[in-house]
Amino acid sequence: MTGATGLVEVVRTFSRSYDGKLVRITGRGMLPILATPEHPILTVERRLSPGKGKYFSEKKWKNASDLRSSPPSRRIAGASTLEAPTTAY
Repeated sequence: MTGATGLVEVVRTFSRSYDGKLVRITGRGMLPILATPEHPILTVERRLSPGKGKYFSEKKWKNASDLRSSPPSRRIAGASTLEAPTTAY
């Protein structure tokens, strides 16, 4: 597992049975995860400042069911991005 300071040991995992809808979330540069619709996800909204060419970022907690696909980003030579829509199961 990767932590704030690098690789860290996974000490404990949890699992339980669940019967209901799941939301598939794929963020840029990460593998998909499944979450319940009401599971809180920390997101970052980026907005471009008019005329200055600077981005302002704001962190917000959102329920998994409230997440939407972001618009495609501009491709940079040599870079690859993966964007997939959020899907309810």
